[in-house]
Amino acid sequence: MRSIPALCLAMLLQVAGCGGVGEEPPAPVPARVATLDPFDETVLHYVDLTVAAEHLSSLVPGEDARVPARLVFDDVTLEDVGLRLKEGLGSRQPLEGKPGFNLKTNEFVKGQKIHGVKKFTLNSAIQDPTFLSEHVAYDLWRRAGVEARRTALARVTFNGEYFGVYVVAESYDDGPVDRAFDSGGNLYEGVPGVDLTDPYGLDLDTNDEANDRSDLEALADVLESEPDATFSTALGQHLDVDAFLTYWAVESLVVHWDAYAGQNHGSFFEPDFLPNNWYAYRDPGSARFHFLPHGADQCFVRPAWHAPVDAAPSPRALLAVRCLADPGLLERFRARVREILDRAWDVTSILGRIRACVSLIEGSVVEGDRFQPRSVADFRRSIRELEQFIGERAQAVRGQLGPP
Repeated sequence: MRSIPALCLAMLLQVAGCGGVGEEPPAPVPARVATLDPFDETVLHYVDLTVAAEHLSSLVPGEDARVPARLVFDDVTLEDVGLRLKEGLGSRQPLEGKPGFNLKTNEFVKGQKIHGVKKFTLNSAIQDPTFLSEHVAYDLWRRAGVEARRTALARVTFNGEYFGVYVVAESYDDGPVDRAFDSGGNLYEGVPGVDLTDPYGLDLDTNDEANDRSDLEALADVLESEPDATFSTALGQHLDVDAFLTYWAVESLVVHWDAYAGQNHGSFFEPDFLPNNWYAYRDPGSARFHFLPHGADQCFVRPAWHAPVDAAPSPRALLAVRCLADPGLLERFRARVREILDRAWDVTSILGRIRACVSLIEGSVVEGDRFQPRSVADFRRSIRELEQFIGERAQAVRGQLGPP
């Protein structure tokens, strides 16, 4: 007998036109089209990269220096674009595998952009069997009111060889920060295992020449030294607390275990590497910090719709630890989770978005591709699991929280 959540999910899939993808024949590969937006999610982008033979030996993970590359993005061709391989603990890959790419269009040609964009990444999604984790998760953050990078999907070739499906993603210092905040503030990128309490252990992506981290030092002092009785008030002088609770609520709802709070991570990650995958920007206009999501390529992938949203965070994530220990902040966090479920977790809309993306990429998921060690069947099964997570997570969380 099918469970009530399973029946509800089946009905929602029918309403949204999102029948099980495993039962449908593969879609044809969409044609190459001209677009004016590299992050247009309604089309499958075509990205061709060409690097001269003399520069290939410099394309290794961890090498910061960029090499010149020819970029063909849909109908736009740019010469001498700066290219390097992405480096990440889980996605680090050489050219012989399926590496991620970081591109800077004006590295060698001053002022060169593509549709107004000068920096973006091509994420390989080797840890995401759906290719859609970032796409769906960042959209949920935006629905909840948190600025997040825009993403799209692409077929990528390198020196004429097909490398597979990639996620095209904005760089935070070239779009999201400018859209949401006043310019000129410090943007900090999280480093695995390093918390806000170690200001000089984090990467400063803006204003790095001045290297003035007194803003983060002040926040660290509150986290480490402020008494419990005055913690919430003191915290609000340096951090937009409501915005952080919203950020954290979505992080927990999508079970982004490899993120700042590190909740629900179980045995998937060594604790010493948490917190991980986050940005913090100090908005000069409000003089307060805002958290921004990052590295969301492993959300939704566990059968974790039952995972508690208020589970204990990583001990190293002191901001989350202290918020959870403060009764007032804990109640505000739980209230924010309820609000997000009510106004942002629109199951029919999210499932429709997933199905639209699947129709774009399923013809490009190649069986036996040595760059993507998974089968078409694995892809389809993972999509069904993602749909199930979306369909059942809200009901499970509401059961955890009980009535408001």
